[in-house]
Amino acid sequence: MASDIHAVGIIAIEALTGIAANSLPRDGNSLEIVWRDRVSVSPKLGDILDKMVSYNYQSRYQNAGEALKAINYVKMPKTIPSLPTTIQQQKFKLNPQILIIIVAILGLICGILAVIKSQQEPEYEYIQPGKDLKFEK
Repeated sequence: MASDIHAVGIIAIEALTGIAANSLPRDGNSLEIVWRDRVSVSPKLGDILDKMVSYNYQSRYQNAGEALKAINYVKMPKTIPSLPTTIQQQKFKLNPQILIIIVAILGLICGILAVIKSQQEPEYEYIQPGKDLKFEK
């Protein structure tokens, strides 16, 4: 599916740039992700990744076979250059205080729901063993 190919392209761009895709700018006219100025890749590989993450889903590769065929034509360098040190990689950190607040709120919500549920009348009548069943007609 084109959406799966899009996701793989996004992951590749994030891996190459070290920046989350939602933090990369978009072209004002085409809405395409602007990323090539942040990393050095071959023009052909850049074109393939651009097609994989195209804003217009109809312009993307329509299946994995198409994308793989295009990637197989790219010559891989003998050595992989390292990322420039000037690129600041965005790190995803969760503040422990925020995590505690989220857990506390979820616990409070679950507690409130449990109290509400316990106060509701059951929709069924418990029948003790040995009693006859009565059916309404």
